[in-house]
Amino acid sequence: MIQALPATLLTYALTTEPSTLEVSASTTTPSLANFTFVVSCPRAVGSCTVSQLIVHLPVGDAADPTNLSSTPPSVGDASISSSDGAVWTPSLGVAPGLFVFTPPGGSVTIANQSLTITLSAIVMSTLVGTAEIAILEWASDALAPVPEASGPPSGQATIPVAKFPDGFYALDFQASKPQVNSGNGVTLSWVASRNAAISIAIADQPAVSVTGDSWPTPPLYTTTAFTLIATASQGGQTVALKLETIVIVASPLVTEFVPVPDVIGPGDQVVLHWRSVNADGVYLRTGQTSKQTLPAVSTPSFPVILVPKYGGSYTLQAFQNGPDGPVTSDAVPLSYTFLPLTIEHFSATPTTVSAAAPLTTLSWAVEHATAVTLQGQPVDASGSLDDSPTSNTTYELVATWVDGSQVSAPPVTVTALTVQVESCTGTEVDGA
Repeated sequence: MIQALPATLLTYALTTEPSTLEVSASTTTPSLANFTFVVSCPRAVGSCTVSQLIVHLPVGDAADPTNLSSTPPSVGDASISSSDGAVWTPSLGVAPGLFVFTPPGGSVTIANQSLTITLSAIVMSTLVGTAEIAILEWASDALAPVPEASGPPSGQATIPVAKFPDGFYALDFQASKPQVNSGNGVTLSWVASRNAAISIAIADQPAVSVTGDSWPTPPLYTTTAFTLIATASQGGQTVALKLETIVIVASPLVTEFVPVPDVIGPGDQVVLHWRSVNADGVYLRTGQTSKQTLPAVSTPSFPVILVPKYGGSYTLQAFQNGPDGPVTSDAVPLSYTFLPLTIEHFSATPTTVSAAAPLTTLSWAVEHATAVTLQGQPVDASGSLDDSPTSNTTYELVATWVDGSQVSAPPVTVTALTVQVESCTGTEVDGA
């Protein structure tokens, strides 16, 4: 049993001139074609050493539609060049249409350079069909020895080439608009010969047959690829040419949504700034249920003001009206930061009082707090308070931040001095 050869290490990109190959109208009025192969080493392989390459065009019986040509080409029809200047040698193999390409010195390493193989003025056969060009290579990566050119090939690839009827063409497949809003369609148009049967496939859906030189699409809701398939049949053989175009559906999108300022304290107001594209407007959602419809772009003359809350949900969605209702973008959250809680100062003046005049003044200043307590009682964020402690007293100030966390100021102690009464003794005097 003959085993299939591994795939080639090198890649072979084929272009033809003309791009759509036509069969010869007759043996006396041949069609000529050029075949160009760009050979390169994939980045995943890195580098490989090559001792021989073969390109085999199917040349043979004119009655076989799978033959590319019935006229054997000559060695002068082949050329090869290397981007690094290395001189390769083309020659003919034992079979018609078989070209052998030999590197200088018996082998070369191909990494970043590329090879260009050109087969010129190939006489096309007169039968419509698909021919397969065979590629054989003798190549190895860095981990394997270089295969001998006299031995079997190390890899093989085939490239199918369709031969179309004389005068066949299909080109200029394009959409009336490269980009549309969601829910709108476009008109696809093309130029094709009369012997081309046209069908169009939308994305991965089955192709539908169309007539004429244009076709209106259904409404589009996502960016969509269209494939035009031009087929021709002759002598029981069918060949197809595929052209593609893409129509971008411009979905609504929020490109900016920011508060000014974006660093705030509790209860501070912000002005919302936003911008959306491909949109008829935006939805501002605050919380779970509240929704406000606004213009697509904010304007200074009509400011939208918000008092953000810690942990609050504020999102913006762009929308675009369509025949089946609005199409919305992903929700973009509002990003803002609360200033940190800061206790500027907390003090008592004086910190030592006498029992005769036990008066001290407590003063404090707290920034960005939602609540402040002194000795457990609510007070303003900044202020002062007179107190008359008759005994040593420690005062505590506690501030609460927007997330509910609390910060205590270093406690302040006021010492109250007591009056010392000296004891005295005396002698009772008899008044008699």
